[in-house]
Amino acid sequence: MDETTFSNPQVKAELKKNYIIIKINGDFNKKLSEKYKIEGYPTLIVLNSNGKVIKKYTGYQVPKEFLKWLTKK
Repeated sequence: MDETTFSNPQVKAELKKNYIIIKINGDFNKKLSEKYKIEGYPTLIVLNSNGKVIKKYTGYQVPKEFLKWLTKK
């Protein structure tokens, strides 16, 4: 997703405008993988300011699908 979705100008603009991005390698962060119940890669998680999961998706998404998922309330 780094080479396709996250490099897309529209995705980059949306993420920069409304999110703080953190990329974690679950193989080296077992506690986080367990905490957020990561079952596959990539797993995308959106947390609120209190650390509560408000969205979670496992699997690849092209830019258009990702933007739709990200901005859906």
